Amino acid sequence: SRMERPLLEKAIDDMRGFPRQVEHFGFIGAGEPLMHPELPEFVRHVKDSGIAKYVSVTSNCSLLTAEKSRALLDAGLDELRMTLVHTTSSGYKRLTGIFSDVELVKANMRKMRELRDEGGYKTRLVCKLIDTWLTEPEKEKYSEWHDCADALATNTVCDLLGGESDTVD
Repeated sequence: SRMERPLLEKAIDDMRGFPRQVEHFGFIGAGEPLMHPELPEFVRHVKDSGIAKYVSVTSNCSLLTAEKSRALLDAGLDELRMTLVHTTSSGYKRLTGIFSDVELVKANMRKMRELRDEGGYKTRLVCKLIDTWLTEPEKEKYSEWHDCADALATNTVCDLLGGESDTVD
């Protein structure tokens, strides 16, 4: 959420010097991308530059309004990756120390999907659950997200002695 336009311009100019187009340009990390007032314009600028095959935004989607959804769709966003750290609001608060209304996030994603489908956009919607030792009932709640996204993925947090790898359905 802190990137300024000159830094984006420099990144694009530098990538124009690459021998071929990069596979993926993602707006992720160092803050919540949806907080940036110019995010849709930044997405459009990267798309128009032709430096990347596809452009994504990774977000917790708590700030994903209908207006922001439309702006990202109109900007040509290829993929929205929603990261979920828990399947309940109380579990989210327990893990992160901050409140997040999980039902609001789900409604935001449903609205994005609805707008995408109504407008004929091709933006892919992915939900990724960070499995931090969730109980079986908490994991089962994740199946309720199928109507919000095109794909559900799970990253399992594990100890260094073993564990599971990423899974996608």
